[in-house]
Amino acid sequence: MEARMIARPAIVLALLFAGVASAPAQTITGDWLTSRDNTVRVSSSNGRYVGTFTSGPNSGKMAMAVLSTAPGQYSGKLFNHQGGTGPMDVKANIRSGQLNLVACTSFDDGYACLTVETWRRALQRPPQLAPAIRDEIRKPMPRPVIRQPDIRLQRTP
Repeated sequence: MEARMIARPAIVLALLFAGVASAPAQTITGDWLTSRDNTVRVSSSNGRYVGTFTSGPNSGKMAMAVLSTAPGQYSGKLFNHQGGTGPMDVKANIRSGQLNLVACTSFDDGYACLTVETWRRALQRPPQLAPAIRDEIRKPMPRPVIRQPDIRLQRTP
């Protein structure tokens, strides 16, 4: 009897952990907003992830190039970053919808890591309207015309 009581919670815990372990890792692909609110579009090709600025002063330039090292973990280079003069070696990880870009430097006594930038997911925008429809929507609405009814009371014989 006691063996059954112990076995049931163990089975439930095993199933819960199996569900957690099989949960899909967040993907790095998609649109991200940098700390300066510039948009970076990350795409993948053959296990390599490349981010390109799609807005801001660096629009069209490469923002980063990384490889996946583990689920949700990446390593590579960051380009055209805030306050940077050249490419920087970074490690990236995704946590709660944010992409943390961390740079590590080694010293004689060890090494130190610093979060260089934190990017957040960009909101998906609805598809753009055709210019004619957009202009029609922006037109001011004409004032409504209120017509007074022409009612005249007449006496009937």
